[in-house]
Amino acid sequence: MMQLIQHIHSGAGIKLLGDPTRLGILRNLIARQATISQLGEIFGIHPAQVRNHVKVLEKAGLVELVSVQMGKNFVEKYYRATAKLFVVNEVIVSEPPAKDQLIVLSSDDPALNYFVSRINDAMNRNYINIIPVGSLDALIFLREKFSDIAGCHLFDVATQTYNIPYIQHLFSDEEMVLINFVGREQGLYVEKGNPQNITGLRDLTRQDVTFKNRNKGSGTRVWFDQQLKIMNLRYEKINIAQGDALTHADVAKCVAAGLASSGIGIYSVSRAYGLDFIPLFTEQYDLVMRKELFDSAAFKPVLDMLGNQAIKDFVIHMGGYTVTSMGNSHSI
Repeated sequence: MMQLIQHIHSGAGIKLLGDPTRLGILRNLIARQATISQLGEIFGIHPAQVRNHVKVLEKAGLVELVSVQMGKNFVEKYYRATAKLFVVNEVIVSEPPAKDQLIVLSSDDPALNYFVSRINDAMNRNYINIIPVGSLDALIFLREKFSDIAGCHLFDVATQTYNIPYIQHLFSDEEMVLINFVGREQGLYVEKGNPQNITGLRDLTRQDVTFKNRNKGSGTRVWFDQQLKIMNLRYEKINIAQGDALTHADVAKCVAAGLASSGIGIYSVSRAYGLDFIPLFTEQYDLVMRKELFDSAAFKPVLDMLGNQAIKDFVIHMGGYTVTSMGNSHSI
């Protein structure tokens, strides 16, 4: 039976698809079954050349023989791709090899960056590689096994809770563990002294106010879009500064440079950029992983560091964070 999605993990698999003709043959065989001679006509090359390409793809498990039809003086073999969609999975990280590292794709957070740096210092190597993406993307990438850990802060309006409903939806067939990391205060960034007298989200619809938005899929953007609906505020009435910001720092830079009147982000970043901060809400930022990793020896250095009081004290000093539940784990 033809698979829906097939992942290509090996360097050899990636290399063989580097040939444009071979890649074209695979794409054609995803769409429909075909014979060697039919593919030869499509690509304008000799059937012998097509046969070589097909055999390479077949050996790699990307193409399969599905039927043989007997003619009067010939035999026609029909091939097709083994999946409707192929995903190339190759993560390139720094030394040592990836099997000795943990990959974290997470929503942007300075406290997590500091936490990871402390673990790497203690291990005297790049034990954890962290890449900032949106919260929703972090969970999706974890689902697709592009990473080991996801960091997220996704609010669910229906249950009035963070993260767990999204995890239950995306990982309904797997045992997952959620670890509380920090509580974070989010609010509006404004210039020092708040010269435009911005007090809340309703002010964003004013003609004299421009707003720097976060990227789609980020926890902050998910919360913002939800609030607009709840408050019956029309998105098209807001003057959006060009280009979505990928991080809290990107928002702060834009406001500090006078390119936007305001944007939403966490308190610690507004403090670092000398901006005024108008509190909006406090959220829960968590770490998510498969139970297999949580129970493994590879995760023990992370668990040990989550209980480090010096780290907790430093995070509190950064401003806008609470650490009362840091390290608490929940099976999902």
